Amino acid sequence: MVRTTKPAWAVAQITADVVDEAIGQTGGPLREESFFMMGEAFFTSAHTAYLAKSHGQADEFGDTWRPLAASTIREKLGLGSIRDPGTPRPISPSVTGGTAFIPDASRRQEWTERRDNFVAQMISSGMTPNDAKTKANDLTWGANIAAAGVPINVDTGLLANSLAPGGGGDRSVRQGQVRQMVGQTMTFGTDVDYAASVHERRPILPDTDKMVVWVRRGLDIVTNLVKQEIEDRLR
Repeated sequence: MVRTTKPAWAVAQITADVVDEAIGQTGGPLREESFFMMGEAFFTSAHTAYLAKSHGQADEFGDTWRPLAASTIREKLGLGSIRDPGTPRPISPSVTGGTAFIPDASRRQEWTERRDNFVAQMISSGMTPNDAKTKANDLTWGANIAAAGVPINVDTGLLANSLAPGGGGDRSVRQGQVRQMVGQTMTFGTDVDYAASVHERRPILPDTDKMVVWVRRGLDIVTNLVKQEIEDRLR
């Protein structure tokens, strides 16, 4: 609460002016700040959810992504197929989230032995050889996603980074990031060309009812910004 000597009509006018400057048609620094802060709130929520799900965890709504197939993990690690092992290669920090990873011979041998044991057990229990191999690969290679440092939906990092907040000290927009304000409509998201196909397989953004939580988070920040500006002008 702030004390002021201004008359009631002046308080009402200042309040109306600030709200209009923040979210109305009037342009200016306050509207730009509100737009920027709404964007930061959205991209903070979106990026946090993306990183959680890419590492096999649930986002704030309890949603997760389908794990990578064992064959995909092998491909990303440069290990080739089961029949054509290929040559192990380091995975860049942008893919692993900061740590390069090279699966050594002992680890590959351990996973292979575990897979073969699973295959034998499943076949003896009546499963077909092909189904047994598929299931065994998921239980070994698939279960070692975290250990292998292979996030889901992260290859070059372009899509994940396009959803990150803080484009730069000069508030520049990240590559592939959408921040648009037309009239009183604000639009935030990504225009990376393969984002839509990725979203169909593993949803990047939450359903509308959950998205409301992100919008309210941004509105709370803007509301506090407006309150602070009103208090400053009333002093």
